[in-house]
Amino acid sequence: MGKKDKEDEANESTGAHHLMYGLNDVPPWYLCITFGLQHLLLSVGGIVGMPLLLAPKLCMGNDDIGNQGRAYVIGTLFVVSGISTIIQTTFGNRLPILQGSSFAFFAPILSSLALPHNKCPDPLPPGSFNSTTTLYNDTDGSIVDGEELWMRRVRETQGSMAVAALFEVILGMTGTVGLMMRLIGPVTIAPTIALIGLDLFASAPFHASTNWATAIFTSTALIVSS
Repeated sequence: MGKKDKEDEANESTGAHHLMYGLNDVPPWYLCITFGLQHLLLSVGGIVGMPLLLAPKLCMGNDDIGNQGRAYVIGTLFVVSGISTIIQTTFGNRLPILQGSSFAFFAPILSSLALPHNKCPDPLPPGSFNSTTTLYNDTDGSIVDGEELWMRRVRETQGSMAVAALFEVILGMTGTVGLMMRLIGPVTIAPTIALIGLDLFASAPFHASTNWATAIFTSTALIVSS
């Protein structure tokens, strides 16, 4: 009996014969491309959606400077996600997973941006300080333009997320996560995930109302691809 026959017999005895591919099997190249596109469609929504949802809180207006800020943040996320994915699939655990933005940080970021010093100020009257661009009197009393206004919030958010990520690394290296998992079960995790999703309900119809055709097409594509 060959090795393949032994594997088939083992699969039948364990009830694993219904699987299309085993752990060490490699699908054909055309299926790999299809699965990759499917995973990309599911992940790109989070990469693009996070900056769009946070843009108003980051003081990105609906002018040219605000649009440039959105494009800058979205482009940065795509580049960083690509680099992280290459590192993870090459040197990490090598799981075929795209590393994108996590909505787990969405609620903490909103809480940070809701602090008094991150409130978005009103623009100064046109022509203030003989400037041709729109200026703002930020919460610390400094006069800044629109780009510096949102860049300040982005820098603070990036620093906060870096510290939070470092804290997660420390928890993982010290084995604290394993100890905590004994006390944290599905009953605790499910409400937490639900609360994260509830924060997005108000933003979904607001952004979808700008173009319902695109929103319906996107929702359908996500449902079909999932």
